[in-house]
Amino acid sequence: MKVDLLSDFLQQEMRGPVMEMLAAAVNESRRPGAQFVVRELEFNCFDVVLDFERRVAKIVNILSSGNGSEQEVPLQFFLDACGLI
Repeated sequence: MKVDLLSDFLQQEMRGPVMEMLAAAVNESRRPGAQFVVRELEFNCFDVVLDFERRVAKIVNILSSGNGSEQEVPLQFFLDACGLI
């Protein structure tokens, strides 16, 4: 599995506040009666889309365009790599 953007995201963005925002989104999705299935988060260099319905995370390098600026990974894989499970 290609993990280049995920590695870049983890290295460049994954600090306390980012981890807190991701954890809050995951916790909110697990709450009974949660009304959203997609959560979009914007950070300095990357946007992250957590699609709880499709169970994927999309990482977008906002400083780049074209081929290689987006990557989808299984949601479980993303959350594990971020230390959220």
